[in-house]
Amino acid sequence: MKRDWSKGAGDAPVSLQCGAGLIELMLANALSLAVLLMALALLQRFNADFIRHEQTMLLEENSRYAIDLLTRAIRQAGYVDYGVATSGGPNPTIAGPAISIRGADNSGLQGSWSGFDPLPGRSVNGSDILAVHFVGAGLVADGSMINCAGFAVVSSGANTNAPDQGWSIFHVAEGVGGEPELRCKYQGSTKWDSQAIVRGVESFQVLYGLDIDGDGSVNQYVSASAIHALDAADPLADGSYWHAVRVIKIGLMLRTSRAVQASVWPDQFDLFGPHYSQANGKHDIGSSISLASLPADSHQRLRLVIEATIFVRNTLFAPVARCAGVVCA
Repeated sequence: MKRDWSKGAGDAPVSLQCGAGLIELMLANALSLAVLLMALALLQRFNADFIRHEQTMLLEENSRYAIDLLTRAIRQAGYVDYGVATSGGPNPTIAGPAISIRGADNSGLQGSWSGFDPLPGRSVNGSDILAVHFVGAGLVADGSMINCAGFAVVSSGANTNAPDQGWSIFHVAEGVGGEPELRCKYQGSTKWDSQAIVRGVESFQVLYGLDIDGDGSVNQYVSASAIHALDAADPLADGSYWHAVRVIKIGLMLRTSRAVQASVWPDQFDLFGPHYSQANGKHDIGSSISLASLPADSHQRLRLVIEATIFVRNTLFAPVARCAGVVCA
């Protein structure tokens, strides 16, 4: 202790602090470190919340875009531009595509091959293929009819077998880095091509609503394999049950591009609901997917299952009504 002798004789001595002791320094460092750790924990939490919200927003945006694109394409199925004819007026004799909608279950697709040529069993997570066929509009590209890649398709007038008829073929393939993506195969001016339209699509499933009795309403929803089996066993008079498709039900499973933090992860994803999975999951591959079957490095991704029902507008063929396998009276 130092004594301040500048004070008077009757004044009490004053203590002057010349430095901090070791205990005080250790206590200050501990408090500072605790504050820093709390700040880092809050920053990490806020960053994780930001990433989760960002990825959720992108996931929902991608799902909406995919459904919008599929809806627009399916509504074009079987379209015929009756206003384009050699005479310049409507021509109701112009026929649409032989089959405007067709599909394949659990199949891959070669983007550079011509037309609809599925590769059975070579799919991503059992994904299906959906092919939509239509006739273009106008004699010049006005953009009123476009394929899934966004390119305008023009009409060929009375020659509906010309190569400029529209195709929109949807399938799932692995893209850069092994990321699954919904792709669009289309017929260009000189060749066929395939482009990615939505990344992160792990499974693409399709069911077809059939109007078997010809009353205009859907009797049952079946897979593409079931339609092929019906055609093989008891074909319709016009050649195929594909002509009886009135509604298409789409199931999509998408995942985020980045891992996120979550407390609970679902073990199974049912694209058409648990009831359909229980009844048909064994033979409709891809309609039910377990988390364990997916790559381990993708388990921390957020996933979204979305379902949509889309009505086919251009019904060009009236199916022959059948009752229990025979033509109804």
